[in-house]
Amino acid sequence: PKSSRVENNGSLIIENVTQSDVGQYVCTAQNAVGKKSYSVTLNVDFGSANSSHGKERVALKETAVLRCGLCSVPEFSFTWNKDGGQLPSKRAVQQGCILVINNVTLDDTGNYTCSATSKSGTTLKENIFLYVTAAPRITSTFPAVIAVR
Repeated sequence: PKSSRVENNGSLIIENVTQSDVGQYVCTAQNAVGKKSYSVTLNVDFGSANSSHGKERVALKETAVLRCGLCSVPEFSFTWNKDGGQLPSKRAVQQGCILVINNVTLDDTGNYTCSATSKSGTTLKENIFLYVTAAPRITSTFPAVIAVR
């Protein structure tokens, strides 16, 4: 990390942690008797700084574009799911950290999870709730003329 130092007691201090600091760190101590290593994984919840506070709205039949707030970490690989399951069939296209859903339906409303996994196996997740909005409509038809006797 750019903003780090090792204290006299061997502690690693990382200041101003960024997404690029996430990963595995190994501490190795060695003397005349031997050598010992210990590894730790740094995970940080960066929240959804680059999303719309975890909520997106899109009109019925339009295109939804969900951008994971972890997009700025190029070495991560990204996967998406909806409500813990499959994405909407052929209308959902993943483009790295961006999920595009074409011709949205009311059934597309739900919680979408972006999972970003580093090369070291660290996984960060961000949830974005998609609201699909539709104009009001009348579902019953009435006769054009009502006769009163």
